[in-house]
Formats: sequence, structure tokens, C-alpha cells
Amino acid sequence: RFYRAALQVNSFEYVRRHSKPTTFTSETEYNRAMVEACQRLGIEVIATADHYEVTTSETLRMAAQAAGIKVFPGFEAVTKEGVHMLCICDPAKDGKALERIIGECGVQSDGKSPSPLGKLDVESFLESAKAWGSICIAAHVTSNGGLLRVLSGQPRARAWCAPALSACSIPGPATDAPPEHKPILLNRGPNYARVHPVAILNAQDASAPEDLEKPGGTCLIKMSDVSIEGL
Repeated sequence: RFYRAALQVNSFEYVRRHSKPTTFTSETEYNRAMVEACQRLGIEVIATADHYEVTTSETLRMAAQAAGIKVFPGFEAVTKEGVHMLCICDPAKDGKALERIIGECGVQSDGKSPSPLGKLDVESFLESAKAWGSICIAAHVTSNGGLLRVLSGQPRARAWCAPALSACSIPGPATDAPPEHKPILLNRGPNYARVHPVAILNAQDASAPEDLEKPGGTCLIKMSDVSIEGL
């Protein structure tokens, strides 16, 4: 059946570290408001997505799970070219397992750098994610930091056509995408056509309850089971 999902939900620490405007003064207050917004909007599945951080999302993960919301733990990576990727991990993985994955990206968190660059390029990151049992989503793919904006030429075509790239995120329907990106998203672009097209998702940054209500904040995903295999 279809589940409403928000696959780029940020932690309170992310909001603080990136100086996002917020009305919340504590992590507990923020987590409660995000969970209540999910319940109000019928969001049954979320993924956490702090930049190369997982411990910062642990209290949000626990609060959501306690409310009956399914949580995919994960993080947002920035490859060495500057491409933003969401790494969605198995719900059974604990914080230590996720920190080891981040270490394989060449990042040792100090809790201070807003968006550190990893050592892996896009293609290497995608191949590594297969070994981690994770799913990759090219985040905000048509915007700043997005795969289709950062890369060009053959590197972009190779990354887009990599079998391990499961999905991308845009803020609305593919038909509203920038003209230079629309043929690629619709699987019609020369050098970009795939046997299995990239799934196009709405999974924009959620750093406040109202972000979950915005167009592009959530999407419906049909799954038989809420798991990596289901995705």
C-alpha cells in the first residue's frame, strides 16, 4: 500500500548548526512538534538526514518510533565534487554502525562543520552504499548542490546512469523541472536514458513542522513492507 513519507527530516542540532530560523528552544520541544506534525499530516515514514551526522538525530528517531512512525536512519552526504546525496539505511542499524559508514566516507564528525566534504566521488559513494545495504537518493537534484547542477558532461551521465542510484528528489513534478533537466528526469535525454528510470521523489529539507506541509516536502511510496527491501 501507499505510505506518506518524509525522507529528509533534520534534527534540532542541524537547525542550530546551520542557523536555521526556529521558534523552538530545546530538542525535546522540536522533536515533539515534528512528531505531532507527522501525525497530523498522515506521515507514517520518515528518514533522518543530518549532514554526515547520525547521533544528532537519535532522540528524534526514538520520539518518532514511540509514536508509531517508521524511521529510516540515515544522513546527507556531500561527495568530494560537492554533490548532495541522501543515504537511507536499514532501520535495524544502530548509531555505531552508521558512524562506521560515515567514517568510510572519510568524515570524522567534530559537530562543528555544517557540510563537510567526503573523500568519495559520486560513483564511488553509490558503489559503497550497495555494500552498506543502503539506498541512495540524489538530493534536491536540480538545485544548488544537486547532481544535475554540480556535474556535467560524461561524469554527470555516468553518475545518473549508475544502477545504484535509486532515486532523486525535486520540489514538485518532473514536468515543472528546469528545461535543461526535464528530458533527463523524464528518461528521454541522450546519454541519460536508463532501462530502470530513476524514481522521482518529493523529499525536500524539513527543518520545521511547517516544512512538512510544503509542496515537495513529502511523497507517497508504495511498499509491501517498510524496509530497505520494500523501498
